[in-house]
Amino acid sequence: MTHRVKHEFLLHAGREGDRLDKLITHAAQLLPESERPKELSSRSQVARLIETGCVTLRGKIQDKPGLLIEGQERVQISVEVKSLDALAPDPNIPLEVIYADEDLAVINKQAGLVVHTGAGVKSSTLVNALISHFGESIKRVGSDLRPGIVHRLDKDTSGLMVVALNQTSYQNLIKQFSSRSISRTYYALVETLPRTGPEIDAPIGRDQKNRVKMAVARQGGKSAVSLWKVEEELKHGYLLEVKILSGRTHQIRVHLKHVGAPIVGDQTYGSLSGMRAPKPIKDAVKAFGRQALHAAALELIHPRSGEKCAWKIHLPADMEFLVNLFREGIS
Repeated sequence: MTHRVKHEFLLHAGREGDRLDKLITHAAQLLPESERPKELSSRSQVARLIETGCVTLRGKIQDKPGLLIEGQERVQISVEVKSLDALAPDPNIPLEVIYADEDLAVINKQAGLVVHTGAGVKSSTLVNALISHFGESIKRVGSDLRPGIVHRLDKDTSGLMVVALNQTSYQNLIKQFSSRSISRTYYALVETLPRTGPEIDAPIGRDQKNRVKMAVARQGGKSAVSLWKVEEELKHGYLLEVKILSGRTHQIRVHLKHVGAPIVGDQTYGSLSGMRAPKPIKDAVKAFGRQALHAAALELIHPRSGEKCAWKIHLPADMEFLVNLFREGIS
């Protein structure tokens, strides 16, 4: 079961330039430990709540963690909370485990599978499959709502994910992601080459016109860097290899859209009507029904052994079929 919990704080800015996320975190820390909301235990968690529209200030939803507060302000925070018991195992969700030991597992996530619960998604997620496969103990790893999860793939992006199976590994992998020592390589199918060099350095934040989307945000966005190169030139497009040095929501999709090379099939950041490919290929893209993006390779340092580990996975069959159409055309 889920329910929404509302917290209200009176913020006191001590000096000019105090940020919203800083003041909320400080206000929460003043509460007795037994009463302190777990979801407000760190500044990064508070910033995430602000960015996702959970914070109301001055009668309006605020989505900028860096909003400057002057004087005294009253803030409301609405958070969806799920009990651990509500995270039910689901053995009916296919789970392809590429590698697993006592510390971590590497999963080949299929397209169409949501990683964890959120707005509009209450079950049938990767988390439910993980609990079924690895047991109830994974519920004690990391976040209550996202046990074992140290990074995400979009629902319709396929490919490799690493999952923590104990708390020590969780903390270690989170640290590796924060220090950008984990390498992630993707394949993206595009019609045109990006109109920039091999590095896309553009901060990403919420789209001010559509909060469901992300966008390049020169002011208030978070640093994001993607590196691309041509893996293969095709008859009707290109297969790009993209490495990300940061992990922002929709990063590759937003970056490639920003430089004029939206990912084929991306219904959020692209346009089927704007494609130049022949109609039979457009029809195939429509039937494909998702962005042609695949997390193909993953490299990290093993939390226990300290050894460098690497995994690579082929394109899924539906994307391989689509790439072949762009490679050879339809006769």
